[in-house]
Amino acid sequence: MAMAMAMAMAMAMATVGVLPILIIYPFVQGNFVKGITLGGVKG
Repeated sequence: MAMAMAMAMAMAMATVGVLPILIIYPFVQGNFVKGITLGGVKG
């Protein structure tokens, strides 16, 4: 039982850690793609 509780807590922490990234990414996606294309080396 303790192992299941620890696993549930680990999954909850992982979800809470990933949520801000998933919420913010759509707003900065344009800048992210623009930065990658500007930084690309042509050759």
